[in-house]
Amino acid sequence: MPRLLMFAPCEKVIIGQDNVVSLIGLFHEIQLQLPTGKDIPPDVCVPMKWAVFTLFQRNESEENKELEQKCVLVNEEDKTLITAGLRFKLSQQFNRIITEVLGFPIQKGPLRLKLWLREIEPSAEWKEIAEFPIKITHKTT
Repeated sequence: MPRLLMFAPCEKVIIGQDNVVSLIGLFHEIQLQLPTGKDIPPDVCVPMKWAVFTLFQRNESEENKELEQKCVLVNEEDKTLITAGLRFKLSQQFNRIITEVLGFPIQKGPLRLKLWLREIEPSAEWKEIAEFPIKITHKTT
């Protein structure tokens, strides 16, 4: 498996003309403004566009190996709230993966963004390789 160098949720990922990556609005805590006195179902999402940036360093024996990455946002009961993933090839020594996600759950409390990885082959199993905590707080208006 390649070595994970970075795993971070953020508002936006920008790759400049000089091939430098900028993570805009890296978040580990989100405050949501909610109306006072309204009961909001726990499975509601706000229409927020965000991204998950991962950076892998491949081993020489892994050149052009195909992998699949899955990002899973879970609540404190380990219930899956959002899943996003994609396939990629280890074509370079350093491989950047940008997963764009639309929607963010408004559940209060701690959430965890988990990163899973597997090779693309019939017998490959998912391996959890990282976790990023995100604190959600509510403010009423």
